[in-house]
Amino acid sequence: MWDVDVHSFSKGYIDALVQGPDNTKRFTCFYGNPSAMNQKFSWQLLRRLSCMFDLPWICGGDFNKITSVNEKLGGQDRHSSAILDFQLALSDCELLDLGFSGLLLT
Repeated sequence: MWDVDVHSFSKGYIDALVQGPDNTKRFTCFYGNPSAMNQKFSWQLLRRLSCMFDLPWICGGDFNKITSVNEKLGGQDRHSSAILDFQLALSDCELLDLGFSGLLLT
C-alpha cells in the first residue's frame, strides 16, 4: 500500500511525500512561470524546495524552459542566459533531465 501526504503547495508546485512498503520518497509537481521576467522566481522556489528533505526526489511538470537550443523549433530565439539560468537551477538542485519520448512538440 502507498500513502501520499501533500506536504506543501502553491500556484507553482505541489510537494508530496510518498510512503511505500519499504521507504519514503518525495514527488514534486512543478510549474515554471511562463513569463521570462518572472522565471528567476521559479528557479529560486525550485532551489528552496530542493533543500527541504533529504529523500530520493522526483520533480516533474512543466518548467516552461528548455535546456538547449536544440529543443526549440521555430518562434523567437531564446536568450542563452535564460537557458543557462535554468541549467544552473537544475544543477544546483541535483536534478537531471530524463528527456522524453514521442512527438517533439506536445
